[in-house]
Amino acid sequence: MRSEFRTLDIVKYLALAMILSALPISLVLIGVLPSGAIQLGALSPSIAAFVFAFANGGKDALYSLLKRGIAWRAPTHIWFFALFFLLIPAIVSVYLTGLITGNAFSLESLPPLVSVIPMIVVLTILAGFGEEYGWRGYLMPKLMNGHNAVVASLIVGLAWGVWHMPLFFTPGSVQQEWAAQAGMFSAIAGYTLFCIVWSVQYAWIYVHSKGSVLLAAIFHGAGNAWIGGYIDVYRGDVTGVFVFTVVMAVCSLLLYLAFGRHLGGRKDQS
Repeated sequence: MRSEFRTLDIVKYLALAMILSALPISLVLIGVLPSGAIQLGALSPSIAAFVFAFANGGKDALYSLLKRGIAWRAPTHIWFFALFFLLIPAIVSVYLTGLITGNAFSLESLPPLVSVIPMIVVLTILAGFGEEYGWRGYLMPKLMNGHNAVVASLIVGLAWGVWHMPLFFTPGSVQQEWAAQAGMFSAIAGYTLFCIVWSVQYAWIYVHSKGSVLLAAIFHGAGNAWIGGYIDVYRGDVTGVFVFTVVMAVCSLLLYLAFGRHLGGRKDQS
């Protein structure tokens, strides 16, 4: 019975997150809100998590969830991983993409390194905390009640990818550009796969930081900054996005091979 309740609870959560995400997109498309309001949808996973935490556990559950957003105690190497790791696969992928497409990449073309700092701060606040109270704060521990860390992360990654689907139909979004180049199915499937493989890396941070939403948010913000802001694996050609997804899959596979299905955490950790 508890398993059935958890499954239903997770489905309800994802449905609310998607409705809240689609709402600002719809209002922009019909001209009620300006185009920049689409970004409000990024807050929907966390808002949905707050709603369900309070509905299911009252103010104590909500407070417990919120408190994990300031949980900073974690090994130093976890902090370095969250802040800087994505720089490595991003650089590898743009060089590989250059070999495939003939558009060579040079580190000299990058802006000053200091320019990434405000990107990380802003993206951690908006995209990181906007989403990670939901994905890694609410959904991940529920799934880890009945699954190991890797399986739980794959399910979260699938939900995360599905949640992004409305953006592929939103005029002016980068996801729609990918769909125009690669086809709608390939673009959605490729990006969903990216979310799934990236989610394994989040799970590694999760189990080694005792479920810190703060570290997940920083990993999200720093990742978006390195991937899309500073290095920019896309660079106007969706080939770069697909190459980056493959590189990320290799990285996540190495984590699994090194740490096992619990990713170095306890079997009973949630």
